[in-house]
This record gives sequence, C-alpha cells and structure tokens, in this order.
Amino acid sequence: MKENENKIIDMTFVIASIICICPMFYGIAKWNMLPEQMPIHFDMNGNPNNWGGRWINVFLMPAIMFVMNATLHISFNLKAKKMGAQGRTKFFMIFKWFVPVVAITISFLTYSYSLGLNVNIPRIIMLILSILFLLIGNYFPKAEKWMFNIEVKEGKLTSLKRTLGWSFAITGVAGLFLALANIALWAFLALIAVLSVIIILSSLRAAK
Repeated sequence: MKENENKIIDMTFVIASIICICPMFYGIAKWNMLPEQMPIHFDMNGNPNNWGGRWINVFLMPAIMFVMNATLHISFNLKAKKMGAQGRTKFFMIFKWFVPVVAITISFLTYSYSLGLNVNIPRIIMLILSILFLLIGNYFPKAEKWMFNIEVKEGKLTSLKRTLGWSFAITGVAGLFLALANIALWAFLALIAVLSVIIILSSLRAAK
C-alpha cells in the first residue's frame, strides 16, 4: 500500500476543495455585472422565490460548500484510514465528488439567471441527480459489508446490495427520462420518495 493512500488530506480533497471555491473567484471577477440582489432559492418550476445580497452567492455559498466538502472528505478518509486499503473504493469517490459538482452547478444556475441567461433549472437538477443515482446503483453490488452502517444478517448482504443497486439504477434511468422529456421535478421527487421507502424497508429486513 502506498503511503499517501492513508492521508486524511489527499489530492482528491485538495482538488475538490479548489473546485468548491472557484465560483467565488468567478463572482469577484463579475462583481460589477451582478445585480445587488440575486436569487438564493428556486421553486419547482425554476423561478426564484427568495433573494439575497450578491455577497451571499459570491462568498457565503462557496464557503458553505467548502465546509461540506471538507467534512465529507475527512469523514470518508478517516474511515479509509481505519479500514486500510479497503477504504479506497470507487463507491466512496462518487460521494466525494458530489459536493464539488453541486457547488459548480448551483453557482452556474445562479450566475446564469442573474446575468440574464435562460437555463432550465429543474432539468439540470434532475440530470445531475439521475447520473448520481446511476453511478451509485452500479457500484452498490460491489460494496463491502463494512460500508453499511447497520449490522446485516448472515446471507442477507448480497440480497440487500442487489436490491439497493437495482433501485438506485432504475431511479436514475427514470430520472433521465423525466429530465429529457422535460417533465415536472415533482415526478422525480416522488421517485426519490419511493426509493427512500425501499432503502428503509430493505435495511430493516437485512438488519439483525
């Protein structure tokens, strides 16, 4: 095992952190072009329903994303250090890159709207989440027992992984269809609600 594989602050953490704060530098560069009040929340139709000073989007949001990214990375890397070589898994990497992708996406949507560009916010959100679910679904069958935060009964692990893998994958495919067909975000949220129920029931069934 290489020495840097057990570092808490690794290169992935550094790159992801830089990505999280990149929108801050873009906002500073475009400061004079941005309106004094910028959207800080959008409704299900992609219309802003809450506003705040531009400093919130330029400085506060990247800072929040940076902290979330650091918390996620450090927690996973501590787990990886404890588990040794097994901790370096593609399953964890999916979640490690999720926050930077979300940070860039939120900033892109907010800056685009503020600068007068027309973007389909619900569609972009559905596309990103659908791809995430597809990736998770693909790697769930390969997950190790120690990755689950529950005690799994003997002989139930394979069934649990397959159930969760197929559930996430089907949700991802359905989400892509909804996004490409430009169907309301509510439909996708309903799919996520169903997925949540499946996760809870499957976990209870497999737990000791």
